[in-house]
Amino acid sequence: MDVNQVKFGNYTVNNWGSGAKRKEEQKEESQAPQAKETTMQNVSAEEVFDVLDVKGMQNKSVISFVSKTEINPKDYLSDERIRNIEAMMAEFENGVNKSAEVIDKEFGGLLPADQKMALAAKVFAQE
Repeated sequence: MDVNQVKFGNYTVNNWGSGAKRKEEQKEESQAPQAKETTMQNVSAEEVFDVLDVKGMQNKSVISFVSKTEINPKDYLSDERIRNIEAMMAEFENGVNKSAEVIDKEFGGLLPADQKMALAAKVFAQE
């Protein structure tokens, strides 16, 4: 079996000859003088902002907002499972409140309430 006959799309495995040809072509292209014409146009900042406003309006027209609807858990869960989840949430809230009290005693009101509760939830969740 010849390894050079194995092909993946446009590429062959261990095809050294074509790689050498490509490198020679790249060298020839890089040696050729590049003539690029660059033209600078004077554009005011207001014109740029106008174009950006139009693009923003075009993008906004593509965005569609989904209305928020209440999800009824009874459609998906049994009454027993709902009671279990509510009990677990009550246990979690009690644990977070106890952790928040400890944090408040430890740091003496140094943290704002939202950061204190976030830290307490993270600490209790790791236990």
